[in-house]
Amino acid sequence: MSGHITPRPGSPDYNAQLVVYHRDIRPQQFAGILICSVAATIAVALRLYSQWVYRKQWALHDFLIVVALVIVFAQVVASILSLVHGAGLHQVRVLLEDRKPPHSLLWIYTNYWIVSVLWAPAIMCIKLSILIVYQKIFLVHQRWFKIALWINGVYASGLGIAATFIFIFQCWPVDYYWTRFVAYYGDSPPKGTCLPQLAHLVTPQILSTVSDIVILLLPVPIIMGLRVQTSRKIALFFVFLLGAFTVGCGIARISVIFHVSNVADVTWNNINTVTFTVVECSVGIFCACMPLLAPLYTAVLRRYLGSHYSETPIATGSNQIPEAQKSNGFIRQKKLDPAESIDLEFQHLVSGTKTQAWSRGTEPESGSRSQLQPVDNKIRIDRKVEWSSTDISGNASKI
Repeated sequence: MSGHITPRPGSPDYNAQLVVYHRDIRPQQFAGILICSVAATIAVALRLYSQWVYRKQWALHDFLIVVALVIVFAQVVASILSLVHGAGLHQVRVLLEDRKPPHSLLWIYTNYWIVSVLWAPAIMCIKLSILIVYQKIFLVHQRWFKIALWINGVYASGLGIAATFIFIFQCWPVDYYWTRFVAYYGDSPPKGTCLPQLAHLVTPQILSTVSDIVILLLPVPIIMGLRVQTSRKIALFFVFLLGAFTVGCGIARISVIFHVSNVADVTWNNINTVTFTVVECSVGIFCACMPLLAPLYTAVLRRYLGSHYSETPIATGSNQIPEAQKSNGFIRQKKLDPAESIDLEFQHLVSGTKTQAWSRGTEPESGSRSQLQPVDNKIRIDRKVEWSSTDISGNASKI
């Protein structure tokens, strides 16, 4: 058989691998995969908790991120199985230590194929989740922003579907992906063909990384235009630019793919590609969850730092509040005594619109009833209280 599949005893490739026979990079691969996947799982759990407690609902973007996490779980299982069977060792060592060669190679390359196929749908779900969150958080009327969201959504969906089919049928017949590496000494190699490595690995990754960069930069012009303190603007940049870590993982994966050239030792050379595939998806999930944990950040700060006000986040995307009439961010209740019993019901609040409310059975201190919102806005209050709405930019307006 040809040397590019399994080095023959005495061949230069065989002897070169014997010299470094005992090298083992599996521990660091295990660590990278498990740490990143656990971090992604915790982030999703906190996100779902935050959405349920503070928003009272889960939305489509939450469903998409859960789907992405399930796909990552499948990648983690496949990558660990490949490591257990010898990925991260030199190929000659895998063959020599295999009791039923080439059984271990078959397991390794089958799981390699599974990880590569699952990459595209995971990344697609993450991108779509982020874009939907952008649409809900940045309630802006700039036409360019809405168009950019739709273009990126179509691009991410098209790339995800196309890349999935490319990875499934990167070799024909499909099982040639793993059978081409499992022919043992004296056996004839199977017949089949595969796409060039740059065509089916590097191209989708480059296109995906370009999309990551565009999505990463989309909020920048809006945040730059906010009239807020520099410190708060920097904090917003930090939260939304966490996606740079995903971009970094994508670039690192491209570099790793370009450096995989020794196909006579694929168990050693390809494991970094597999690991970075799982890490990229896990980091993407983690970064996508961070902006939606803002209510938890506020709750923790209020508990440990104290505050003279309480903040109640609006259920963004609620069916009770039309998108065009939502007040972004939070409704802020100033200087309320937690011991007081306040029964409030409010809907259809319009940011920047003044209104008055008073206790039942009393007249307003100033103005007239004509200044109240229409009845269908459903503002009901037992006591007079001063309210102000604060949008995501920090601009407060009296109500």
